[in-house]
Amino acid sequence: MPIIKFHSRAEARQLFIMVKLSAVGATSLLWVQPQKRSSPIMTGSSYFSQHSSIVIKSLVEDKTKLYPHQKEGLLKILDMGVKGELLPERRRGDGGAAFLLVGVGCGKTVILQATPYLLGSHVRGRQVIFLSDNCTLRQRVMDDFPTKKAGKQYFPDQGKWPLYKYGLLNPGTPPPQIAELKPEINTYKFSIDKADILVVNRQFLINLVKNVAIDPQKVGLIVVDEAHHSAAATYRAIFNYFNQASLVFLTGTRHRGDGEPLPFVKYEIVEEEEENGRIVTKRAPRPNFEFTIQDAWKLDPPIIKKIAFSPARSEGFKVEEDGEEREYTAQDFFIKAETDRQWFRQCILANSFCEPVLDRAVEVLELKRQEKRPHRMIIRALNIPHAERLHKLCQNYDLLKGRVGLIHSQMDEYDSEGRPSDVLEKFYKDEYIALIHVSMVGEGFNEPYASVSVPLCVMRSIQKAEQEFGRIIRKVEGGIPENDADFKAENLAVVVTHEALGIAELFEKFKAGEEATAIEDDLEEEQAEFGRSRFLTDDYHAGHNLLHINSTDRLEKGDQLTVKKYDSEGKEKRYYFSVEEIIGEGTLQVAPVEENIPKDSLARKSSNIENSSTQFKGHVGLEWYLFIDGEYVTLTDYCKKEAVRRKGFKIDENGEIARLDGKKIKDFGPELYQLALEGIAREAEKIEIPYTKLVSCRPDREKEDLQKSYLKKINKAINGFLSSHAKLIAYLPSLM
Repeated sequence: MPIIKFHSRAEARQLFIMVKLSAVGATSLLWVQPQKRSSPIMTGSSYFSQHSSIVIKSLVEDKTKLYPHQKEGLLKILDMGVKGELLPERRRGDGGAAFLLVGVGCGKTVILQATPYLLGSHVRGRQVIFLSDNCTLRQRVMDDFPTKKAGKQYFPDQGKWPLYKYGLLNPGTPPPQIAELKPEINTYKFSIDKADILVVNRQFLINLVKNVAIDPQKVGLIVVDEAHHSAAATYRAIFNYFNQASLVFLTGTRHRGDGEPLPFVKYEIVEEEEENGRIVTKRAPRPNFEFTIQDAWKLDPPIIKKIAFSPARSEGFKVEEDGEEREYTAQDFFIKAETDRQWFRQCILANSFCEPVLDRAVEVLELKRQEKRPHRMIIRALNIPHAERLHKLCQNYDLLKGRVGLIHSQMDEYDSEGRPSDVLEKFYKDEYIALIHVSMVGEGFNEPYASVSVPLCVMRSIQKAEQEFGRIIRKVEGGIPENDADFKAENLAVVVTHEALGIAELFEKFKAGEEATAIEDDLEEEQAEFGRSRFLTDDYHAGHNLLHINSTDRLEKGDQLTVKKYDSEGKEKRYYFSVEEIIGEGTLQVAPVEENIPKDSLARKSSNIENSSTQFKGHVGLEWYLFIDGEYVTLTDYCKKEAVRRKGFKIDENGEIARLDGKKIKDFGPELYQLALEGIAREAEKIEIPYTKLVSCRPDREKEDLQKSYLKKINKAINGFLSSHAKLIAYLPSLM
């Protein structure tokens, strides 16, 4: 039983109540105790602090209509708040924000709306920001606060707000004042000060920050929706500006495609099994609370649709090139798609390949639309020409004729205010019952009756599978099927694709979820170092040779430290320190750098640099070097490795170019191997040097030259002091 701490005896008396813990089937009494504060917390003047006890009481007395996992997530946020874990001074590279992972369709909205009430007495400012990554997601947040018209004015339609609908607020509780901030409406200037909640997208908020249009001291809490985007540099600039705000991150996506870490979130090292059976270690965020779609399927009944897989077949893997069909093996097609992007953007999966899939998809959709049920399907195309071809093919079906929408990057999916385009609006209204897209239906798309997914595309990552299949699993009214063959069932989503596209394995992974084992306590030294969170405990001043960090464990003379710093706009810079001595716990003597670096900046041990035995013989065949993560890499090798990575390949232990599953490219034949090499060479020409200050053509002398430079500055400073105080120095002996 957790201890919940309150900040005053009055607050403790107010909430000293019996709590029925339905999750464990027991009745317990909360033990409360006053907590000392290190800094002022908002009391009384905030709308949320005034009404927080209503929400907390409804929650702990089990008087809401929430699912158990929603209550558990909200209680976790409350627990972190009363313990002071979300205070802004607790922000570190490895913590300070609440991170909740809640799957698609699992009730994240009510958690977002209730969070300000739970933390109302535990934050410093009276205002809350609901921060979305784009205009579409911002509009989605506003849609969950519906209004109704009375005369010429609009008023909150409280009965439809999740807060009232699920019993967190009683009907007599006044709603908060909400302002949607967007450039299209310049009334935001007077709305900002009046509002309790500011709903805004990232790009517009960063503009307001640059113009100092919002008082950062008034904002006590930022709740970030779809928070896996928050690794972007602009988010860090926003968080730095609102330095008195507590942070709560909500998302249904565990991993970013680029692997960039989220700020102020704890990470751990986990073991996962790759497609080829190899066990690998990777870094993963550690949620404070987690409820995935796989957890939702385990409930009885599930709170989302069940999902089934129904592949179609045809003779051969056929692609249309220059108006003629050409047959490939699946492997040859995927390799060419990965190595020749120009070809991939223009090729079309042949009609004979697509038609069996469309036949099957239309058959499933006809079953689901019986008895006038408005089920719809989403078709993902390979590229824009393929999407346009599929649109024509769909007109051959009586069910789809004139009822198919098409969106891609050359069309507007949403307008500048995040409202759906005409195509999407018709899909939402059931005027279009099929929607063809090219990587355009993602976050912000919300149509529960989208129940059939038709991926006629290349899909190789679990992230893409989650994005595509997650669009069709929101629950609708009706029963849950007893088996996966009942395609008529209201709450059975169906994926229809071609078996040759190899999507079956991804589908099974999507159903099973990620299986990862935390191995923090059993890591080898280099793995442990990768997962260890180090940060500066004091500001580093340019030219100084002392660096203060939270832990010197496993560090020794000669090690390299990489330190990350973010500027006012959130852009990342890296600095590299060579450890010369360990002065004591938390203090290192280092080779200095010429930049100021603030405390709390992340630091990570890099691989040691071995002294080169190579002698400099002149400028013949000179090679440039990059100093990356503590290692010197030739510019040629860097460009090659980066090009290989961008093309979706890797360099194996024998130096061979291979697919991620370990199969060597040259084993697919000389023609495809040569094609792959040419594609990599073209990509290598596009590679830019990541940071010009890291370039060196004399790695064996770089450290020595840096030390000489600082020694000259020190000598100059000493000589200057001696010259300017020569008379005083000469007079000192007479005083002794």
